[in-house]
Amino acid sequence: MKFCPQALVASLSLVLFAAAPLPGHGGFYRGPGTTKPPRAGAGVTSGPKQPGTPGTQGNQGGAPISFDDAWYIWWEYNKDGYLYRDRLSANEVEAVGGTKGTGPRAALKRSYVEQTVIPLLTQVLEKGSNNRELISGSLIALARLKPKDDVIPTIARYLAENQEFSETAALALGISGSKAALPILLSLATDDKEGAKATGQDRVHYRTRSFALYGLGIWCQQHDDNYQKLKLLPMLFKILGKESRRRDKNLRQDTEVAALQALRLLSPSSGDTSGELLRRDTIEFLLDYVGKSDKQATLLRSHAVSALGGVLGRHEDPTGKTMNVLLDILGDRRAQAWVHQSAVMSLGRIGREDDKELLKRLDLYMRKGKDRHARHLASISIGRIGSDAARELLLKRLPKAKTQDRTWIALGLGVLDDVRRTRSGSRTADKTIGDSLLNVARKVKMKANRSGLAIALGIQGYRPSAPMISAWIQPSIKTLFNAYFAESLGLLGAKGAQGTIRNLADESVRHPAVFSKAVLALGLLRDPAVAPFLVDQLRSQNSALVQASLAQALGNVGGEREADQLVEIVGDRKQRDLVRGFAAVALGLMGEPTKLPWHYRLSSGINYLAQTETLVGGGNGVLE
Repeated sequence: MKFCPQALVASLSLVLFAAAPLPGHGGFYRGPGTTKPPRAGAGVTSGPKQPGTPGTQGNQGGAPISFDDAWYIWWEYNKDGYLYRDRLSANEVEAVGGTKGTGPRAALKRSYVEQTVIPLLTQVLEKGSNNRELISGSLIALARLKPKDDVIPTIARYLAENQEFSETAALALGISGSKAALPILLSLATDDKEGAKATGQDRVHYRTRSFALYGLGIWCQQHDDNYQKLKLLPMLFKILGKESRRRDKNLRQDTEVAALQALRLLSPSSGDTSGELLRRDTIEFLLDYVGKSDKQATLLRSHAVSALGGVLGRHEDPTGKTMNVLLDILGDRRAQAWVHQSAVMSLGRIGREDDKELLKRLDLYMRKGKDRHARHLASISIGRIGSDAARELLLKRLPKAKTQDRTWIALGLGVLDDVRRTRSGSRTADKTIGDSLLNVARKVKMKANRSGLAIALGIQGYRPSAPMISAWIQPSIKTLFNAYFAESLGLLGAKGAQGTIRNLADESVRHPAVFSKAVLALGLLRDPAVAPFLVDQLRSQNSALVQASLAQALGNVGGEREADQLVEIVGDRKQRDLVRGFAAVALGLMGEPTKLPWHYRLSSGINYLAQTETLVGGGNGVLE
């Protein structure tokens, strides 16, 4: 694979996407244009546009898309379940909303991870450093590798370091899934004496406490012990109770949102009494919490509504009330936009194929609902229902819809076809849906909308669309639209487009959002020349954003040959700490044994517009 040498000598400080935050905890980087400060529950109107987001002036993308309502924001928070679909069972795909993909992550052998990578990262943390990329990257990487319990004290010691290290360590404890981490997480979450002692402070900082709660939810996702999870409920209910808000001066909305996310991620296992009790008790609490509309802040209520969909899923509702409560919210014009958005998403997660009334209500909201973004999310929720009636409805709405509405309906059709194929076990895309999307795509001129249609076709896996999408790529223009075209081709398995995508990678080395997606697409297509190039670039680049995109790409395509080189980089104390840190990130991604990245269960189905600084929106949240 030959990459353009001129791109390597260009100044990497001139990043096109100037609005992008620095890579967050552990080098996690979702990409620019995915967050902005929240607007107090306001509905989606035109909204201010950030430089560097698709559709803004200077990106040559055509008419602007409102930031709050951009389809690509939904995609960024939900795409991992689609990219890694082939790693999942049919039931798991149904739970997380996955779609067609070839599973690009190349896991390292467990023996290599245990004998080489875990000891190396443990040694780095034991020696210590003040460099944020090296320590944060190593903490999360080590946790991703699921070390044995004896490594947990090495992670926990960073709770008493600076604030970034402290909250990253709390998160890492949850990601590790270690049973030895659970008592520490509980002490941090409840801000008890042991938790304060672990952080070296009189009280546990609200950010560390919030990250411990996010970590607790992620920990629960890795365990099937319903009885243990039942014992966590009183603690979470207490944090969210009226008395805590009145008496606990260290309690912030961030902490309450994190507790709601922990409830959403409890993931009760089916088939035993404790699992049914866990689901029932959690849903009853959330219904009561949501019902106190006059006493709960809009932000908290919106996350509680999202949690209802996450806990119930497609299971029988033990209360028989959840569907009606969510539908009542849709009919309440007084409810704030965030709450409507969360209700629409939850309805898509709990809706049954035979529920004609639900389909009718979602269609009505899609056409006439109060909030524009919730209207567009209704297209996705209809797709998730996956029934024949839902298929006919979206096909009927597609050709007559307004331009931006049409993009969302197209995404809904892509999701719907995947849901149906997953349920039936078929690998053949629905030709009627594919041809309908192709006909619309051929007439679209704006790149912003073209790229959304390309992703819809990629989700669907409709391969006849590949030549058209490949022809849309213009490597010399560094926009996210080109990147999404490449990502779509990767989902489609379009090996004939490898040359075009390589050219895009050549031209975008110093534009991390575009470059990372181009390389990901090549990884999906199993291009063997990608990984060696990435390691060379990791050694030489100076930008943290570029390093983050390189690490993410290596995590998707690297193998043991690249792992050996990364181990050498991490262990070389003469190497720059920035490079060592992102090499550690890549090792964590490559060796992570779980089917999905740790952050996916948290990001999938979340209301990303209802923002808090520790979740998303401030540049240092758990999902940034």
